[in-house]
Amino acid sequence: MTFARLTIFLAALLMTLKLHASSPLCSFTYGSAFLDTVAQGDVSLVEEQVRQMGTLPPSLGAEALAVSIKPISSRCQEQHTDQAMFELLVKLGADVNRSSKGERGWGTSLMHAIDAGQMAGIKLALQAGARVNVEFDERTPLILAIRAHNTTVVRMLLDHGASANFALGRVTPLAAAARHPGHGNEVLKLLLKHGAKISRHRTSQNERFSPLEELVFYDGKPGDADEAVALLLKAGDKINGDGRDSYVTPLSAAMDSSSTKLAIVEALLRRGANPNGSALYRLATRRDYENIELKRKQLLGVLYQYGARAEKAKIAGYPPIREFVLMNHNNDVGQAFLRELDAITVEYRLRENSTSIRR
Repeated sequence: MTFARLTIFLAALLMTLKLHASSPLCSFTYGSAFLDTVAQGDVSLVEEQVRQMGTLPPSLGAEALAVSIKPISSRCQEQHTDQAMFELLVKLGADVNRSSKGERGWGTSLMHAIDAGQMAGIKLALQAGARVNVEFDERTPLILAIRAHNTTVVRMLLDHGASANFALGRVTPLAAAARHPGHGNEVLKLLLKHGAKISRHRTSQNERFSPLEELVFYDGKPGDADEAVALLLKAGDKINGDGRDSYVTPLSAAMDSSSTKLAIVEALLRRGANPNGSALYRLATRRDYENIELKRKQLLGVLYQYGARAEKAKIAGYPPIREFVLMNHNNDVGQAFLRELDAITVEYRLRENSTSIRR
């Protein structure tokens, strides 16, 4: 590099450094001067502002704690918990158990820290006395950790007294873990080790989600599906539902869900799910959207492989399967299902007749 080029390069570098030095690293837009100060990490100024207020308003204190856990900025690339600010806010009277609205909904500082994946914030909130058994909009600290696939935090919360059965709404920790079981079903096992049980009682509005039915959203490895079903059955869930609604069973729920995994369907059938119950009825309404992994015909084949037959399909109080489809789903989907049902029925009759003749 020539001397002239080096001079130009150094001049450009100096100009860049001056520009960065003359402008703030981050641009905070909370709509509150106090919250902006919290986000900027100016401990002395925050302390002075609270002194001028006299006391820190409870709602503002809760918002400030959330900001200290994860400052939201249009220019900050790295976001991390400001420990000094968090501790100061608690000292000034901010309540870690007061709720505030975060990016993903209402919650306490502990819940916001879990949402943000901020381990330092989680530890600070727990040290400051954050309650672990609290719920907002069917979200609890434990359920959030399960959904975040954070086994470390799940274990930490359980060790700090989180109940494996705490839930005020429809979603229980076990139902959440059926969707997000962790590596090798580790989260499911952790909850069961800490006394998680199947809950079937109704809430004020809806019935609790069945963990076995939630397996239609299972995001574990296919090879772990059978163990997941076995764990939930051991915990007390029922392979063919609890009998209150014969149209709703874990297997039938899998028939019309776009998230259904083949490994879960086969695991349910291997563990005794009835292929001649409501599964065929629910399958009749399944649309084969392009982005669906399992097509209706493939699921029909799996059911027949495990013993389903059109003439045997039965639900108490419902007409035979073909009559049911013509009465209730006589559209393009229902007609396509009946054609597929007729084709596989003929195929299996030919197979069975052939086997009978050879004998």
